[in-house]
Amino acid sequence: MTFEHGDSRHFDLVIGADGLHSVVRNLAFGDEAQFERYSGHYAAVFTVENFLGLNHSALFYNVPGKLIAVLSANNPQKAMAYFAFKQPTKFSYDYHDVQQQEQLLLDAFAGVGWECPELLERMKAAHDFYFDAVSQIRMDRWSHGRVALVGDAGYCPALLTGQSSTLAMIGAYTLAGELKAAAGDHQRAFQAYEHECRPVVRQEQRKLGMYAHLLVPETRLGILASNQLRRLLAPMQSRLAGWRSHPRFGTLKGYEDQIPS
Repeated sequence: MTFEHGDSRHFDLVIGADGLHSVVRNLAFGDEAQFERYSGHYAAVFTVENFLGLNHSALFYNVPGKLIAVLSANNPQKAMAYFAFKQPTKFSYDYHDVQQQEQLLLDAFAGVGWECPELLERMKAAHDFYFDAVSQIRMDRWSHGRVALVGDAGYCPALLTGQSSTLAMIGAYTLAGELKAAAGDHQRAFQAYEHECRPVVRQEQRKLGMYAHLLVPETRLGILASNQLRRLLAPMQSRLAGWRSHPRFGTLKGYEDQIPS
């Protein structure tokens, strides 16, 4: 391996677990464009002060083709602001220019009510602003020679599904187990890893359309249906054993169902 900063080094295996825009994948498999499947949405996430006083709860607000969510879990002083919106064609922008990305978000949500103006104003002080296309990564194989991919690098299910971390942990656990079982035969381990994980990945990637319709409905009728479904799902989620017992999770106590006239 030749590093941009530092000496070259030798490794038995290289595991790329470096996200949607994986450098390891680009080096070992080629340009990202051949694997990316754009969903037609963009999303942004950043931390704000918990000015809405949320306590292990979340608020959702929709207008057709747009979603704003504010969530607070284990830090009562902080909340996460989440924006998603429909965008038929991909933007062309500098991935290193945060101000340009912030302006794209400002333009997309111009004129949207509720707490949107306040959240966008607080965005300017956020130190963790994230903005990106909502895309999947679909590949025929996750290994090449002595290089293998794990998580979003090889099979990103798209941000709207909420399953990226889950698939990454499943993949890493499975790959580690197969490497141990193969006793040094990395090719056999990589094949077994794909055989075990690919059905799970396919299942989650197929759900993207469902999640997009639920989270970012494109019509007023779709928003009404989404709100009703959220009300039905919230009590079910709150009864999950790990949901209440683990400090990193909390019940969804309330929803903002306003629909502008």
